[in-house]
Amino acid sequence: MYQKALDGSGNDDLLLENGLSKYPTSWSPDGRSLLFFAGAAGSSTDVWRLPLSGDRKPVPVLQTPFNEQFGRLSPDGRWVVYQSNESSRPEIYVQPLPKGSAL
Repeated sequence: MYQKALDGSGNDDLLLENGLSKYPTSWSPDGRSLLFFAGAAGSSTDVWRLPLSGDRKPVPVLQTPFNEQFGRLSPDGRWVVYQSNESSRPEIYVQPLPKGSAL
């Protein structure tokens, strides 16, 4: 995953490199972290938070045997909305941001 200025200036900034397919979905309200979902071929997808400073180590937000994807943070950064197939069909869930994944 890379970050680039909207006007195309500057270099591409590598945010995260690993063997998973990654899809960014939401910035934190303060702009200091990025929500994304990721998964390897043949496995479930999970929602992660990537701090954009420090060691940039991804933190799991939603990690279950089901597919969690398309996570978005509320404007106050306290809630996450996402899609999951936990009920055997795609449905939308809203829950407080889990402890340990706080912004």
